[in-house]
Amino acid sequence: MQGLIAFKRYYDFTGRSGRAEYWQFMAIFAVTLTLSAVLGGMSEANPLPMLTILALLGTTVPMYAVTVRRLHDRGITGWAVGIVWILNGVSYTLQDMLVTSGGNVLINFLSKAATGTLGLYALAMLYPLIMPGDEKANAYGPPPATTESDRARPAQAHTPEAQAQGDDRLSQIERLAKLRQDGILTDAEFEQQKAALLQ
Repeated sequence: MQGLIAFKRYYDFTGRSGRAEYWQFMAIFAVTLTLSAVLGGMSEANPLPMLTILALLGTTVPMYAVTVRRLHDRGITGWAVGIVWILNGVSYTLQDMLVTSGGNVLINFLSKAATGTLGLYALAMLYPLIMPGDEKANAYGPPPATTESDRARPAQAHTPEAQAQGDDRLSQIERLAKLRQDGILTDAEFEQQKAALLQ
């Protein structure tokens, strides 16, 4: 299950992640939070039970990391996620100001505009998360290996410079080592593909 790769790459905000890894992890994330809320006794009196807090602590970092890598797969900077935080902060600040101002019309309008902008931006962010990634290497690295056939095939050099310098095999072995480190290749698969490259 590719969704578990996100836990292996817990703090890894570099590289790329495919759709299967992203959406399978998001399903794990949603189920984990739902179960923790139900089992933790979420209610109006206790809106955020300890079990849910623990689940959030364990899944929030990999959730952001896999989202950034998924955006990288489409050639989009991970800082696009930061815009959500900024819009969220503006929206909550304006809503708080609205309460303390006694319903000021201008603040009410700005609050609704900020909330609407946040919603539209969130919808717009779904597009790159749903669409297939770049087929070739982009600024964030080579395409992720997402299928068994991808994992079984020896890695290819992804830059013309590497091929021109004659270090094609070395770059391929380094890519295989990265795939093994990320848990995509087993040690046996790594050794088999490395031996095939060195023949």
